[in-house]
Amino acid sequence: MAGMERELLPFLENISSYSDDVFYAFVKEFVGDVESEILEIQRIKDVRILLQVPDVFIFLQINSKDILKLKERACFVTNDLQYIVRPGIKSNLEQFIETLRKYYKSTSTNENFVSSQTTTNAIKETTHSIC
Repeated sequence: MAGMERELLPFLENISSYSDDVFYAFVKEFVGDVESEILEIQRIKDVRILLQVPDVFIFLQINSKDILKLKERACFVTNDLQYIVRPGIKSNLEQFIETLRKYYKSTSTNENFVSSQTTTNAIKETTHSIC
């Protein structure tokens, strides 16, 4: 069992009941501050929504003053002013999401919920995300 899975195991049964501030606080504690902010700014307020979002980093492609500070914290800025998600942040969130998917897929008996989990392939398996 991977490190994150081991850490989250005692909480996985209850995390589906976490919403809004409780969910963000949980993500902040177990995944990271910036990772929590990435979810909060998008109003991904619970596990159900999180598992339905195909790419939690896509919003970083938007040019908006509302997300500029977060982009500067979450990304590297290249000389040609492109933003690339920091590998640690990308890995943390993807590992968290994958752990949740595995858990809910293995415990779910609801066919509709399981079929919604097949969005795993939607997360791009590139070495970096350009924002």
